[in-house]
Amino acid sequence: MSKLLKTLWFVLFLCCCSNHVSAVTLADFQQQLAKIESIDDKPRAIKEINILIEHADSNVKHQILAYSAIARLYHSENDFSGAIDALDHAISLAATHQLKREEAQAQKMLGVMLYFSGNNPKSLIAYQDALRLYQPLNSPLKVAHLHNNIGLVYAAMGSWSLAMTSYQQAKGLYQEHGSAQDRIDIYFNIAGLYSRLLRFDIAIEMLLKVIEERKNIDDQDGLALAYGDLGNAYRSASNYLQAEYYYKKSLRYYEETQQQYFIASQSHNISEIFNLLNQIEQAEFYATKAIKLGKATGNKYAYVGGLHSLAKAHFHQQKFESAQENISRALLLAKESKMLEQRTEILSLKSLIEAAQFKINDAMMTHRSYVELVNRDKNNLLEDRLVQFQMHQKSESLQQEITKLRQTEDLQKLRLQSIQQQRNFGIIAILLLSVASFFIYRRNVEVKLKKNLALKVAQRTNELELLTKDLQQANQVKSQFMANMSHEIRTPLTSIIGHAQAIVNGEVELAELHPQVDVILANSTHVLSILNDILDLSRIEVNKLEMTYQHHDIHVLVDEVKQLFLEQANKKGLEFYVTHQLPIPLMVNVDRTRLKQIFINLCSNAIKFTHQGKITILLAVNAEQLVFRISDTGIGMKVEQLNEIFKSFTQGDNSISRRFGGSGLGLCLSQQLAVMMNGNISVTSEHNEGSDFTLTLPCIVQQTPPVLSIEKKLMTRTQKLSGKVLLAEDHDDNRHLIARLLLAMGLDVIEAIDGRQAILLCQQHQPDIVLMDIQMPEVDGIDAFKALRSQGFMQPIIALTANAMPHEVDLYLEIGFDDYLAKPIERTQFRATIALYLKQVVASQTEDPLANIDMSDLVQDFVASLPNEYEQLSTLIKAQDYQQIALMVHRLSGAAAMFGFGTMASVSGDIERKIKQQQLDEANDLLKMLLAMISRTSLGANS
Repeated sequence: MSKLLKTLWFVLFLCCCSNHVSAVTLADFQQQLAKIESIDDKPRAIKEINILIEHADSNVKHQILAYSAIARLYHSENDFSGAIDALDHAISLAATHQLKREEAQAQKMLGVMLYFSGNNPKSLIAYQDALRLYQPLNSPLKVAHLHNNIGLVYAAMGSWSLAMTSYQQAKGLYQEHGSAQDRIDIYFNIAGLYSRLLRFDIAIEMLLKVIEERKNIDDQDGLALAYGDLGNAYRSASNYLQAEYYYKKSLRYYEETQQQYFIASQSHNISEIFNLLNQIEQAEFYATKAIKLGKATGNKYAYVGGLHSLAKAHFHQQKFESAQENISRALLLAKESKMLEQRTEILSLKSLIEAAQFKINDAMMTHRSYVELVNRDKNNLLEDRLVQFQMHQKSESLQQEITKLRQTEDLQKLRLQSIQQQRNFGIIAILLLSVASFFIYRRNVEVKLKKNLALKVAQRTNELELLTKDLQQANQVKSQFMANMSHEIRTPLTSIIGHAQAIVNGEVELAELHPQVDVILANSTHVLSILNDILDLSRIEVNKLEMTYQHHDIHVLVDEVKQLFLEQANKKGLEFYVTHQLPIPLMVNVDRTRLKQIFINLCSNAIKFTHQGKITILLAVNAEQLVFRISDTGIGMKVEQLNEIFKSFTQGDNSISRRFGGSGLGLCLSQQLAVMMNGNISVTSEHNEGSDFTLTLPCIVQQTPPVLSIEKKLMTRTQKLSGKVLLAEDHDDNRHLIARLLLAMGLDVIEAIDGRQAILLCQQHQPDIVLMDIQMPEVDGIDAFKALRSQGFMQPIIALTANAMPHEVDLYLEIGFDDYLAKPIERTQFRATIALYLKQVVASQTEDPLANIDMSDLVQDFVASLPNEYEQLSTLIKAQDYQQIALMVHRLSGAAAMFGFGTMASVSGDIERKIKQQQLDEANDLLKMLLAMISRTSLGANS
């Protein structure tokens, strides 16, 4: 019984509530909505309003108000899709029940949501529907607001004349019916339009007045908008520092008030400024922020702009694939939202990116689309001006024209009747001729098509036959290459494995250990050389091999190659000469590594194929061409062999590999490297008489300043180097190893653990040369370099870095570093570079002091430090502090490479690159691998 009473009581309560809701006045209902809208938990507020809608079935106005409130709540959460759905419900209800004012209000609100979501065409339709509904309702202020909003949409779509017309209509209504705030707002919008029309002087003057007025009425939101538009005007006027100042002023306000939609807009604007100032990392940061917030808040302008800015930044960094991906996404979104102005700028950048990727056809098509848009914009502007011109014509002149037209109308009718009769006869004749011509033409076309088809079939058949022959020949070349590679790699590997097994099995006496290891090292180097040649050719084929151009003394390079081959020539009983009449020094802008690679290949071939006689290297400069001629008295080649030697995996004949060894890669690779440096290799040869290989390269001789010229009379020839070197390196193990190398060369070493200490020690000791690591705590190598130069320190400063990518090296040299040395240290180059900048030459007969340095204790120290590295790295991974992780793996990469842990160095370097590219999932996978590698290395050392 008690349950029945409770149920009846609950039903009665619901009925009372229902009657109460239906009896609620419009004002009371609005108060209820306002109270619910003030709830911080917006999803909960939306649920409560939906409950109100369910109880307000009989009151359509209440439902419309409720749906509008839901739209506002969705808008506050940056959910434009939800807001638009709610407003569609409100509009449908109002239209069904003929509630014009409510429908107009909902349509206007819908226009606002669509505008902020970047859907300009639909926003314009909604505003125009609202205007149509408001005009008969005697609501001049509402009409003015709509004209203002319509002007904003037209401006966003690039329709300047229509935008100005709408603004002027709003301005007239505001003068009579609007508030001071309304008049400031329309003045502000017109200023923005002047900025878009490139009248920056007018725009800036108007915006400064707007800012003053908004300060007077304490309109903080309006001030932030004005600051942003003033930044736009200054940016368009190329005053980038002023633009940055006002953008950041606007951004600070939006960040304080947590308005994510507008934070996205200003982040995009600031990114554009940093791109213009060539501060690419800052531009990349703000562009990424604009993309993230623009997507989250539905701010399509910021989203598209952020993608555009990020593509610019990546284009500056030569990350063309990423730039292409971002610019394509931006173009697609701009097309969807009818962003004409943005599309024009996007197409301009897209054509540059495609050109940089050598996609010439795509670049031309994109540029054509860009030109079409620009021309369309110019035509629109011309039409606007024509309309304005016509509107200002006096009415009397129009009346005169109309009168003249009426006077000539009767005469024209008579003429038209006569012309019509002539035209009818002409049309019939033309039709008959056209039909006859058409059939004749069609028959001729069919005959030609049949002939062309037969010709194309025959041509295609011939092409397929040639292709089949090429494929068969390529297959034969491949088979021959595989046989050569099998022999070329198996032979040294057999030696390596045999000697290694002998050492492991204890078959080698301690006194004979060093020669055995030398054999293993020599054969390993040979295998590595073959693999490097194959990889270099592969990189050339996919356009991934980059050249690093710097000024180098050709004499130094030739002397290095001469010393490399002199002993080999002497062992074979060959004479080895270098002749030239070149200036000393001869500084030429070349890729030193690749030039030396070519030179070594040519000299190696000369010695390999010469049994008696001599090898001569002739150097000359002719008409801005640097000429290297390597002549030998070897086996030479027949005429038919000369056409084949520069092809991949090819030698003079199949017996060459069996008799002399070699993979057939060297000359092909050398020729391709020469072509990449705008040079060429040519050959003349006579069978059994010898060969002449001539390498020519462009040569603009670098005139070195007297202070830095390294002439022979200034060079000191010595057994060991002398001088004072400051070494700045934050990694202890690296620093100890490099210091040991420098001490072995005879140099005094001053050690600094960071850039700040390096500056102080330079001031105290005034070293002869500085080796400066780039990435260091406190003060990095670049800032330390700038500080030293600003203090007047002019001794050579050499960048010491694991970041030896070409674009990074270019940056160091552009900043002013005298040279760079890559980690891990290549000892011969290290010694030669130090000697070069100390103006000293080590006597050629002097034994290399770096050859036999024992660094086993340093390797042990490095391995002993790995557990600590493991703990630090694990802590950073748990905290997801990727910035510190990148710094740590950078240090670890350099140290691991220095001490022979190549795989660990490679994985660490990959992690750093993945973090820089924001590929964090891939970085996390590699970090797991690195931790396991560190753990295994530590355990292996302790076991």
